[in-house]
Amino acid sequence: MGLVTTRETTNTDHNVESLYQRILQHPPDRIPCRDMDPELWFATEFAQQQAAASYCATCPVWAECRTTGRLLQATHGVWGGEGPRERRRAGYIGRS
Repeated sequence: MGLVTTRETTNTDHNVESLYQRILQHPPDRIPCRDMDPELWFATEFAQQQAAASYCATCPVWAECRTTGRLLQATHGVWGGEGPRERRRAGYIGRS
């Protein structure tokens, strides 16, 4: 994707803040990643990443979370049911 411009940085920062605000609007028991061990969401083993991703199916903010992971080009962690492997395959990580 090249160099990140000020506009892209601002949009990414806004998206992270927007996601955080949406998460806070829901009871903690509706957002799986709020109450579970963070190690699960940032595991390096694919099987553990898949386990974390399975919890995202019931999350009310999964779509925003996935979009945020993609915008951040996150190389670690499960974001909206999508791990680094999926983001890499979809071209959200490693673009030049």
